[in-house]
This record gives sequence, structure tokens and C-alpha cells, in this order.
Amino acid sequence: MEKVKAYLITSLGIDLLFLVLVLISLHLSFFALGDYDISLTEISTKFEINLGRAYCSVTFEEFQQSSCRLIDYPIDIICDLKNNLEGAGIVYIIFSLLSIISLLFSVLHFILILIVKIKPFPFLSYSHITSAPAYILGAIFYILISTYYSISDTKIGPGILLVYIITAIALLQISLYFYIKLFKDWNSADIMKYAVIDEQVKAEDGTEMNFTHSEIFRSKFNELSPRYEELQQKYEEETKLTSSLKQEKMQEFRRSKLIEERKEQEMVQMKGELLRIERDRNEARERIKINEESIMKLKKIIFDLESEKRIAETNQIDGNNIYGTQKNSQYEEAEISSTKMLIQKIKELEKEIDLKDKEILKLNSSANEVSFEKESAQLFDSESSNIKSYQNLEPETNDLVLKYKSESEYLQQTLNQLSDERKMVIKENLTLLENVLKAQKTIDETDLKLGLLNSEIASLKNQIYDLNLQNSKNEEKIVLYAEIIKNQENQILMKNQEAASMRELVESKETELVNILKEAEDYKNKVAKLVEELSKAEIEKNEIMNTLTDLRLENQGLMEESEKRQG
Repeated sequence: MEKVKAYLITSLGIDLLFLVLVLISLHLSFFALGDYDISLTEISTKFEINLGRAYCSVTFEEFQQSSCRLIDYPIDIICDLKNNLEGAGIVYIIFSLLSIISLLFSVLHFILILIVKIKPFPFLSYSHITSAPAYILGAIFYILISTYYSISDTKIGPGILLVYIITAIALLQISLYFYIKLFKDWNSADIMKYAVIDEQVKAEDGTEMNFTHSEIFRSKFNELSPRYEELQQKYEEETKLTSSLKQEKMQEFRRSKLIEERKEQEMVQMKGELLRIERDRNEARERIKINEESIMKLKKIIFDLESEKRIAETNQIDGNNIYGTQKNSQYEEAEISSTKMLIQKIKELEKEIDLKDKEILKLNSSANEVSFEKESAQLFDSESSNIKSYQNLEPETNDLVLKYKSESEYLQQTLNQLSDERKMVIKENLTLLENVLKAQKTIDETDLKLGLLNSEIASLKNQIYDLNLQNSKNEEKIVLYAEIIKNQENQILMKNQEAASMRELVESKETELVNILKEAEDYKNKVAKLVEELSKAEIEKNEIMNTLTDLRLENQGLMEESEKRQG
């Protein structure tokens, strides 16, 4: 353990020295070119001021803007070489900063190891092998570039010497690391992995710590090791069993939780289905009520239409009867009788006129046949007699004509009266016919409405039947869902009982595991006590051995003195 601490303190000191020197090197100049000193950040030139020398320092940027514009030697050479030297300095700065960061982590890691004695932040252990290579690479690049681009009168400044020294320290640091890592075994496990630094545990490679070489310790350790191994094996078995039981318990719990969630979802779905069924049932009841009200209204409308139809049919029958009786009794008889009378009177008058015309023609023909010469006197007498007879016939003819005119006027008046009556009858018949047609149209519309209402009533009856059928199915579903819910509740109760029994089993196993852990802790305490006793015995043994050595030396001195005395 002391060797481990010595290594850690030595490495910590080297890292701190490494860090300080790198920080110092970043502030020193590395080359002096003639009268110009070049560092990583500026160029200084010397010039005479009366009686003494002074330094004038400018940065690279200012130097580039002013001095490099001159063409006198050696300014132009410096300006040609300055960019390359500046690039080399930038490379050095980058690698130096990486090395500084790695050194800071390395120092922090060493401090944590020495104070806490644990393995803090495993990634910090890699900082021990990154700081030195980073700085060495930066130094090599800087030396090669600056040497290649230097001129004949280049002077080596103090900064480059410090670079060489730091490079040597970096090589020492990395060499110490690999020396301890590869060629030394201080019974401290893998020193760079920094396991727990404790003399009472095994190393990570499986080798036991060399607590002591006394036979007493080995005998007691051999006596207790089988029990310890047995307890360790039992502890591992119980741990595996407990972990398996916990896994099974977790799996069972997850399964039961999933089943419960699924059942809850099914319950929610069933409740939603029941609510939907109840809502559909209420809507169906409302629709049935509305349909019944509409059916009653339609029946009332049908009754009104049928009564109107009966009234229209009675009106049509009465109109037909009136129209038929008037036509048969009044119109036809009057028309036939008047026509017959007129025809008969006209025929009689025509016959009388024909007779009178025939008599006149006979008289004319007889007058023409008598000669003028022989029978003039007779003719005159006959003419006078004819004239007299004609004059006697003329009043009769006039009477007949007047009579004919009066009778014709009477007949014309009768015809006009009959035609007026006929027109009135026709007009009445037309109005009756229009009423009959309207009644027929109303009857047809009523029949059409009745057909539509009957079809609507049939569809409403079908809907009512479907709703009743759906309600019956929904009631069956409700009963089925209630049974399913009851079965699921029973299954949940069984699962809860099984989970409770499993929980009791796990708790019993946990108590057994706690007892085993207590036994293992007691065993560790016994081993620690034995180690303390063995260390005390070892100290006493060393004291006894020292005492024996002193006694042997005293005895040897006494024997030599006795021999001298005898001699």
C-alpha cells in the first residue's frame, strides 16, 4: 500500500511540474533573429536611445502592417520567415493546451484517488496517457518547422531550452506509467484502473491479497473458507432465485395490470355500448310515439277525405239524376213536340199555297188558250170573273199568310224559349259536370294520398318492428355483458389472490435472503477479527523474533567472552 501511495504522489508531482513548465514556456521567446526576439505572441527589436539600449515590442499584426513593408535587410527576410514561425507557434500552442487540459484531469484523478480511495470517473484514468504524447508531438512539430525556416544568425532563446526540458519530463512521465503498468505488481490490482484500494478484498484479476504468510492465518482461513464459499454460493443462488421471483412477479404484475387495463377498457366499451343502446331505445320510443301520432293524424285525414268522397259521390248521383230527368221530360218532349207541330203546320201551309198556285196557273192557262179574236167578250167576262174570284181569294190568302206568320212567330218564340231553357239546363249540367269532375279529382287525390299514407304506415310499422327487434337484441346484449363483467370481476379477484400469495412467497424469500446476508456479514466480521488477531500475533511474533535475535546475539557475545576467558 505504501508503494502505491508513493507511486501516486510521485506521478502527481511530475504532473504538477509538467503543468507549471508548460505554462511558463508559453510566455517565453524561442528565437532571436539578429536584433529581433520572436516569441509566440510578439516581436521585440533593440535600438539605441542616446546612452542606453531599450526594447520596443510590437505584436505580429502591427509588425506586419509597419515593419514588413520596409525593404531593408533584415526586415524583408524576417517578413518572409515570420509566417512560418508563427504557424509553428500556433501548432505548439494547440498541442500544449491539449496537454494542459489532460494534466488538469490527471491531477484531479490523483487527488480523488488519494482522498476517497475509490475509482471515481473511469474516463479520467485515460488522461494519464494523453498529456505526454500531446506535448511531445507539439514540441516536435515546433522544433522541426522553426529549425527549417531559421537563418544563419539565428540565436536560440531560453524558451526553446525549456521546450527540451519539458519534453524530457514528458518522456519520464510516460515511461513511469508504462513501467508501473507492465513490469510491476504491487498487489494493488490494476493500478491504472484504480480499483478499491483495500487489503481485505480480492484483486480484479482473481488473485488473492497476500495478507500474511503465517501458518496460523492459513489454517484459520482454510477452516472458514468452505463456510464462506458455501454462504457465498447460497447467497448467489438466493439472489438469482430472488431476482427470478422478482422478474416473475413483475411479469405477473405487468400481465395482471395489462389484463386489468384491458378489462377496464372492455368495461368502458360495454358501458358505452349500454349507454348507446339505451339512447337508441329512447330514440326508438320517441320515433314510435311520433309515428303513432302521425298515424292518428293520417287516419283522421283519411276519414275526412272519405267523408268528402261520399259527399262528392252523392252530389254526382244527384246531378246525374237531375240532368237525366230534365233532359228526358222537358227538353226532349218539348223539342220533339214543337218540331213535329212546326213541320206539320209548315206542310199544311205549303199544301194550301200549292193549291192556290195551281188554281192561278189553271186560270192563266185557260185565259191563254181562249183566242183574243173569237172569245174577247168571254175572255173579258172570264177575266173579270177571275179577277173577282182572285179578289175573293186574296183576303183568304192574306189571312192564311197572317195566320202562318203568327203561328211561325209563336213557334219561333217557343223555340227561343226552349233554346233558352236548354241553354240554362246545359249551363246547369256543365256546372254539375264541373263539380263532378272536381269531386272525382278530389277523390283521385284522396286515393293517392291514402296510398302514400298506407305505404308510410307500412314503413312505420316495419320500423317499429325493427326497433322492437333491436331492443330485444340489445336486452340480450345487456344480459350477456352483465355476465361477462361478473366473470371478469371473479377473474380479477382470483388474480389478486394469486398476486397476494406470490407477494407472501417473495417476502418470505426476502427474509431468508436477509438472514443469509446477516450470516455473511457475521462471517466477514469474524474474518476481520481474525485478521486483526493475526496481525497482532504477527507483531508479537516479530517482537519475539527480535527478542530471540537479541538473546542470540547476547548469548553469542557471552559465549565469545567465555571462550576468551577460557583462552
